[in-house]
Amino acid sequence: MHPHQTKPIVSILCLMATALALSSCDLFDSKLVTACETVLKQRLLSSAEYKRVKVSELDELELDRRLLESYLVTKQQRSKASGYPLAMDDAWIQTELKAFDIGISRPSFFSASIVYETLNDLQEPVRHLAKCVYVGNKSDSSLGWEVETAVDGLTALEWSYSNIKSH
Repeated sequence: MHPHQTKPIVSILCLMATALALSSCDLFDSKLVTACETVLKQRLLSSAEYKRVKVSELDELELDRRLLESYLVTKQQRSKASGYPLAMDDAWIQTELKAFDIGISRPSFFSASIVYETLNDLQEPVRHLAKCVYVGNKSDSSLGWEVETAVDGLTALEWSYSNIKSH
């Protein structure tokens, strides 16, 4: 093979290697997916077992007042049902709605599903589906996303509390 003919092949191989390396990294994940995976890995006995299979994300949905109120009431009920001691009361909901009414807060609904695998006791892969939800603003800090993202209905704090309570 002539040296000039190997340049395109080498270039293609380099491009393929770069694409493969980038696909195994999660450089382009949204704040929601990053927060969701962080919370998921904290729930596993060994985060090394975690292997992402697929991520599906819905477009951002701007909430109107009715949807926001419905979300807040559902969150309050879920929090109370888990026995979480810092469950939101009605005054908290009214404060959030007032902030919306006067334009201080304009939250959006973010949703993602993550299919992932972990190993069972026999070291066989088992697939799971996690549903992740965040209500807030894209500009919120990453820590805010981690604290407030609900995975399968519970935030990290609510999940931790329910585990302590059940043991």
